[in-house]
Amino acid sequence: MVEYISAVMSLVQQLADINHNVDDKEVAMMILDGLPSEVDPLIMGIEAIAHTTISTEMIKSRLLQDDYQRRNLENTSKKFWKIEELPDSEYYSKEELSCENHFDSEYYSKEELSCENHFETTFKREQDGRFTVSLPLKENHANLGESLGIAEKRLISMEKKFVRDSSLQGEYRRFMEIATGFTTNRVEIRSEFTIKTL
Repeated sequence: MVEYISAVMSLVQQLADINHNVDDKEVAMMILDGLPSEVDPLIMGIEAIAHTTISTEMIKSRLLQDDYQRRNLENTSKKFWKIEELPDSEYYSKEELSCENHFDSEYYSKEELSCENHFETTFKREQDGRFTVSLPLKENHANLGESLGIAEKRLISMEKKFVRDSSLQGEYRRFMEIATGFTTNRVEIRSEFTIKTL
């Protein structure tokens, strides 16, 4: 019996709780308290095997959980770096382009470079001290789709509202006068206006 107790104690020390929440002596006492006073060696062996199996399953579960967390972290970091990578064909460095510009970033898209070049070629300072620059337009405006039909329907709808509310029509005209100043690259400061929302 003494040999059995020492064997159980050494087994318990090996199979104690992984997180050390339960002391190995406490586990041994739980095992020994559950046994009858006159123990058959076969029953003791079965209980030791059962305890070993349960502990092994707990260890396997913990290892699988750790492996899953490690793989999940690896996949997340791979996704992050894949998102953060710059495609070689769409972005260029300052050295590749051999041009000076005022961006803080080291890489630029074709569109960013086009806007920067447009700014450098079209900005000027007026005699009154204001800076002017023409608005950049995208070269490919074929992607507008069916927007013309939608815009026409909205215009007809607005005209119907103007028939019902003449003050709204007056405010819209004042707005359009200011907006047409933008198309000629000249913006004049005008008094505030309000637009009613329906």
